[in-house]
Amino acid sequence: MIPLESNPGGARDNAATLFDQAFALFRGGRLGEAKRIARRILADQPKHAQALHLLGVALSRQGNHTEALRYIDAAMQIEEQSASIYNSRGNVLAALQRFDEAVASFDKAIALNSDFAEPFCNRGGALQELKRFDEALASYDKAIALKPDSAEAFCNRGLALQELNRFDEALASYDQAIALTPDYAQAFCSRGATLQALKRLDEALASYDKAIALNPHYADAYMNRALIRLLMGRYHEGWPDNEWRWKVKDCASDRPNIKTPTWQGENLSGRHILVFSEQGLGDVIQFVRYLPLLAERKCKVTLLTPAKLVSLLRLASDQIEIISELGNVESIDFQVPLLSLPHAFDTRLETIPAKTPYLVAPPERVKVWEEWLPKSHALRVGVGWAGNPIFSTDTSRSIGLPRLLPLLSVPGVQFVSLQKDLRSGDEELLRQHPQVLHVGDRLKDFGETAAVMSLLDLVISSDTAPVHLAGALGRPVWILLRHVPDWRWLLDRDDSPWYPSARLFRQPVAGDWDSVLAKVNEELSLMRPPQRP
Repeated sequence: MIPLESNPGGARDNAATLFDQAFALFRGGRLGEAKRIARRILADQPKHAQALHLLGVALSRQGNHTEALRYIDAAMQIEEQSASIYNSRGNVLAALQRFDEAVASFDKAIALNSDFAEPFCNRGGALQELKRFDEALASYDKAIALKPDSAEAFCNRGLALQELNRFDEALASYDQAIALTPDYAQAFCSRGATLQALKRLDEALASYDKAIALNPHYADAYMNRALIRLLMGRYHEGWPDNEWRWKVKDCASDRPNIKTPTWQGENLSGRHILVFSEQGLGDVIQFVRYLPLLAERKCKVTLLTPAKLVSLLRLASDQIEIISELGNVESIDFQVPLLSLPHAFDTRLETIPAKTPYLVAPPERVKVWEEWLPKSHALRVGVGWAGNPIFSTDTSRSIGLPRLLPLLSVPGVQFVSLQKDLRSGDEELLRQHPQVLHVGDRLKDFGETAAVMSLLDLVISSDTAPVHLAGALGRPVWILLRHVPDWRWLLDRDDSPWYPSARLFRQPVAGDWDSVLAKVNEELSLMRPPQRP
């Protein structure tokens, strides 16, 4: 909660009485009424710092952070020594994702009042957003030292510990938060995520169930429960939970801003349905397999997707229109998110539409790469080692080039680097290993990548979009997976019902890439190249 000061003692003039009313309304959640009274005060006393502060915080609570900052800054100019105002300013800056400035504002609040617990706790949140997790943890510890009954500080401390992979300590912190506030839904939800990371999945489900029981509209808890149910292969329960993703902040921006009704299973004969991509490129590649099933319902199907996938997907079917920009929407009768189609078709493990290939490489590009790639009778193996760095669990799912280097020394193999985005140090490592042919910088879109893959004998990669492409093309692909993988790879199996050509190599314990690479190295050494002209 953003703390505000109530009116201090002294002469109780009309403005003071009005402010007390506004503050009481604010505390009761009646923000609109509190704002109206604050504006009445400011109409008579434009430099009433408390009214400016309250109005700013109320506006921020309603999501109007830019205007909120203007009022809080005005209050700060009047009350330059108010730790509470600097704390509120930091919260608004954090809401605007100006995290460095937020930390500076919290630091000022702490300098003004070092016994004030809230800015230590809020500062920890901003530091977490900056991925400065050790500093965040120290800030939470200070907040707890000042306010040992702060369930919020214990819960946030658990989040920092989880980011540091200190899972048992994170659980203890969440349990302390719950002991202080037994109906703390967020603590149960965050606790579930930590239990999931520990592969204690039944306990994680129970924790999400508790969070949902406490808050039946808690979208994050439904979404997290969906991911565990899907990971466990419980698709009938998982797909409905997955529909809550549109209430989660990070997913909402994926939806196009059109007023067309969402398809709920209505008859599509003679209609026009817009399917829009969401989440990552790998998700799009995995789920475009459902578009022909829509087309079978005698409707026009249009897919809205990122431009880098258009050239590839247009080859998949002449029945489906592929676009990267939304034009005239008047002819569209329904819209539907791509990842809602498995739910719409009531997909179970045994009914996954798994016939491959369902994508093909552009033939003209294949010819170009046939000429460009060195002629060799060695086994051709494409490799990738890192996904999108902004993905929340990328550090655990991406193996990284340094760890992959021992594999790249297997004799008798022509390795082809498909890694498009190189991380710091990768370029120098590739120069030191000239046996690896790097083509990632020549792959302008996924049609180009598909053309290269069609000429490879095998693709080996951590969990990134190219493994979906290889699977959709029907190419042999070995996928290197962390101990608790993304939901689509399920549990404790070395095959995938989504991609018949895939083979899964799993960490036996969290972080153990050495065992994964030892197994891959052993299996690769047994392979023999096919006969090539």
